[in-house]
Amino acid sequence: MVRDWLVAGFYWSVMLLARAVSALVFRVRPTFEAPLPRGAPFLLIANHVSALDPVFVAVPVRRRAHFMATAALFEGPLLGSVLGWLGAFPKQRGLKDREAAATLDGLYRAGRVVTLFPEGVRSWDGRMNPMQPGLGRLVKRLDATVVCARIETGHLFGPRWAKHARRVPVMVSYSAPLTWDADASAEAIEADIEARLRIDVEAIRAPAGSRGRRLAVGLPDYLWACPGGCGALNAMRLDGEERVVCEGCAGGWTVDLSARLVPDGGGEALTVARAYAIASGHFGDPPALRPADRDGVSGDVVLPGAGLRLLQRTDSGPRAVAEGDGQLRRDGLYIGDYALPFSAIRAVVLEAGSRIFLRTAEGTLQLETGDDPPAMWHHFLDRWVASSRYST
Repeated sequence: MVRDWLVAGFYWSVMLLARAVSALVFRVRPTFEAPLPRGAPFLLIANHVSALDPVFVAVPVRRRAHFMATAALFEGPLLGSVLGWLGAFPKQRGLKDREAAATLDGLYRAGRVVTLFPEGVRSWDGRMNPMQPGLGRLVKRLDATVVCARIETGHLFGPRWAKHARRVPVMVSYSAPLTWDADASAEAIEADIEARLRIDVEAIRAPAGSRGRRLAVGLPDYLWACPGGCGALNAMRLDGEERVVCEGCAGGWTVDLSARLVPDGGGEALTVARAYAIASGHFGDPPALRPADRDGVSGDVVLPGAGLRLLQRTDSGPRAVAEGDGQLRRDGLYIGDYALPFSAIRAVVLEAGSRIFLRTAEGTLQLETGDDPPAMWHHFLDRWVASSRYST
């Protein structure tokens, strides 16, 4: 009982501070279609575009809100304890986690507010990732009331790829409480929620009063190929802190507060989202090296790599499984004499800190990609694993 009071006191102390910081520093601007439920439970469902989304969507609600967080954040005992005091509970990404599902059910049936980010992973550029399966079934099983919180400018405030946040007001719009008829299908519920959360990245611009600098820092780690005509692989580099250039074609772009790449000499500006779509589109789906990138690379190699390391995650810490030069081939990942077939990989996850985790039946492996951007390897691995699963 005493511990419960201490945890509640800690939570509300943090929330009071967060409310002031959100309003004055982050300039969170909430709007509501209708009053939120005060005594009844509901699922607070949001898109996921910045690291501070759990704060941005929970603070305006003014009720204690619980939320799922990736289990990787609970690995440190101190951070894990603090997250637990703030209402978080762990979820293994990429896998069915029955314990997390049971915790969620128990909280909702106890009358609580539970925050969910159904994409399961933070967006890199504002575009919604595919929603994880099961949300519609969850809503039906709980006969839940849902409030959708659409974060409209969070991808401009703190892009996942960026090293520095911007002074961009965070606009969050809350739907009226939603319920569905008993005969509504799980698929229809999911489609309705997704439509309410999706933002138009191409249309959104940084509001008046926005400020920022070092706007390009971090972008080459995400934009791993040229969005121009040359499409050169792993060729984007910083030129100062506001501009990126391609070493292949010498094209240059200045990054603005609306996460757009403005080309040198004029022309159409590209949102980071569209630039990534163009860049990754050069390599197909599933992606493979183009002839221009195959100097000395055999035809069965999808992506070569130097200085790769594969680690087995254990309770006592990571253990090296393989290291050295390697490649992604059409049937699996190879590092030295070690081979990991795609059929053994259940999920490919890019966790906080740009760590690539490979979920297998035997446990979790972590891939370190040397000097290559982890986002590039994640894109190739994820698409090939998905393609292999579909083809079998």
